[in-house]
Amino acid sequence: MTPQMNDDQFVTYVVILRNGPLSPAEDLETAIVAAAQAQALGQMVLRIEQDGQAILEGGALEGALVKRLIAAR
Repeated sequence: MTPQMNDDQFVTYVVILRNGPLSPAEDLETAIVAAAQAQALGQMVLRIEQDGQAILEGGALEGALVKRLIAAR
């Protein structure tokens, strides 16, 4: 069963860099692309959060970034 959400609630994803957060993204794919771009520019990506909770960090984050880079080729 899918959780029901009110119209005024929405999920946001935020990429957390070593020097602060990026602008919120509306979906996880957009957040992963933003993280990959930041990493390519030499930024240290710490984690991706969903509504304030870390959902991708460490090895899982690195795996998602690598998969995104491979898909871009």
